[in-house]
Amino acid sequence: MAGQVALARAGSPASEGRCTAPPGGPRVRRRKIAVVAALAAVLALAPGCGYQLGYRPVDGIREVAVPIFDNRTLRRGYEYQLTAEVRRLVLETTPLHLAREGSTRAVLEGAVVAVTENVLITGTQDAVVESSITITALVALLDRRSGRMLVGRDEDGDGRPDRPITLTETQTFAPGLGTTRDDAAARAIRDLAERIVQLLEAEWGGAQGR
Repeated sequence: MAGQVALARAGSPASEGRCTAPPGGPRVRRRKIAVVAALAAVLALAPGCGYQLGYRPVDGIREVAVPIFDNRTLRRGYEYQLTAEVRRLVLETTPLHLAREGSTRAVLEGAVVAVTENVLITGTQDAVVESSITITALVALLDRRSGRMLVGRDEDGDGRPDRPITLTETQTFAPGLGTTRDDAAARAIRDLAERIVQLLEAEWGGAQGR
């Protein structure tokens, strides 16, 4: 413990009745305190948690607007769930800040474009034992000031994004085992949101292949 004196070894005539200070003295202790304080300051400045130091956002952006995603299917509600999950992950897993549309140059646009279900296993009398749900979304990161697409699919092969990226996630559910369509859809939406937010990092974003 800092500040606690070390007792002299019993039976040693040279040290009997004498106390010695911890090795290094006050100067070392002050240096250790300064290092700990500096580390605490760095952690306190971090705007979120869950991301690694050295995170490099696409095009050096510091904030992003995430308007409500569009929904081009008849399954209503998935667009709100996906938007909410993307916003949550931006705040919790990246150093980026959320901004209002119109107040920042980077805007993440998306749309739920397909929701399909498939029966995987049937039982007696054609009872459904296991099914799957697949959710497909289109996403792109746009620079509203320059009109450029910052993250998207490179369709013409010129190295620059020009079309939204298509992302698809599939999850299974088995009503007989207590899992529902809503459970599977929620898992698919979480997986989609993770992939979407990952595109905001320079390592994964930019122009994707065809």
